[in-house]
Amino acid sequence: MYRSTGRYYTDIVNTYRIDKARGLLQYSGKTIAAIAEDCGYHTVYHFNRTFKKIMHMSAAEYRRKK
Repeated sequence: MYRSTGRYYTDIVNTYRIDKARGLLQYSGKTIAAIAEDCGYHTVYHFNRTFKKIMHMSAAEYRRKK
């Protein structure tokens, strides 16, 4: 854990990646798999699991709500 932020490096990176994914989900017609790859995730499974952990909903649910 970093003293300056109180967060782990991986948490910071994942939050940044999911923020980017949120924008792409809202404003692009790309598939969720393409968005996952664009945001640095090698598998859609890992992307979906991380997205749900941070946003408390799946990427598909997020896209439908926005």
